Amino acid sequence: MLLAQVALPVPMPHAYSYEVPARLAARARAGSRVLCTLGSRRIIGVAMAVEEGEPPPKVKPLIDDAIRRIRKCGKAPGILTPNEEHARRQLGCGALFVAVGNDIGILARGAEVLAAKFKS
Repeated sequence: MLLAQVALPVPMPHAYSYEVPARLAARARAGSRVLCTLGSRRIIGVAMAVEEGEPPPKVKPLIDDAIRRIRKCGKAPGILTPNEEHARRQLGCGALFVAVGNDIGILARGAEVLAAKFKS
């Protein structure tokens, strides 16, 4: 999953981690202005770093709990993730549909494989 570490104009001594939406992944880079949600507010911050990674450890249990609560309400919870391990975790929590990967990621990985063939 592509994560951005974002500095926000709030009195907190740390950056916030946000998942970069797939439609913006190709444009995401350090130094970019980004529109974020913080509580009920929409706020502009600056991406300090953009990198592949896992969500912070505190987030996983929240996602797991949300999947379980949605199921208990009789709804069909689901998730989109580029990470196979994360997808399997969510299926184990009761997600009824899981999309693994996205067109941008699949295209990028395929292009990297093809480029590597010509670099050797």
